[in-house]
Amino acid sequence: MEFVGREDSERYEVQARTETQYRTGAWTEPVAITTQFPGVTNLAATGISETEVELTWSDNADNEDGQIVIHERVVDGAEWPERVVEDVGPNTESFIDDTVPPDTEVRYYIRAYTPYAEAESNTVAATTEDAGFSRRRIPANGWYAEVETPSGDLLRPTILTES
Repeated sequence: MEFVGREDSERYEVQARTETQYRTGAWTEPVAITTQFPGVTNLAATGISETEVELTWSDNADNEDGQIVIHERVVDGAEWPERVVEDVGPNTESFIDDTVPPDTEVRYYIRAYTPYAEAESNTVAATTEDAGFSRRRIPANGWYAEVETPSGDLLRPTILTES
């Protein structure tokens, strides 16, 4: 038995019966089915400038309410928390993320959704171009200051705090 013309991720209650020229069978017991929600496939990401990554994908759903672009930065091999960049809406197949710092690897995926279901795409990575800035590690908490002198010396003054 094949049911066609159903919306993606919708729940239906179905019954069936056989019928020939000689006899009509009894209805089956009702069964609840939920159609598969296909979501996004073939996500690709390309760093196109110092602060932009272009995303392209195939939108396979015919009734999504939106598609959420999610990224996470990768710094020194460590993944930062995921961040929703934007809901690009339904029936969209490209987006440019202009929120990425220079020389940064970012991983992306797309979460397509309806009121009834959601589906996540494959995960891809891209790196923005280098802007020529140097990167230095600083402590994860507390106060920190650096002063670069005109001669190029780097001074790190002691910070006095109240205890």
